[in-house]
Amino acid sequence: MGNGLWLITILKEQPWIGFVVGLVLFLALFGLKKWLFAKMESNNESS
Repeated sequence: MGNGLWLITILKEQPWIGFVVGLVLFLALFGLKKWLFAKMESNNESS
């Protein structure tokens, strides 16, 4: 639990860090989803 507390403290002092981290995670997941769908489409076309 100790590791989570410093993160909460940082987010309370600088909320923009949490926004940036959330944005990066969202973009990474969105990009991964698009990449997976593109890969699945190419596999469907080839078979």
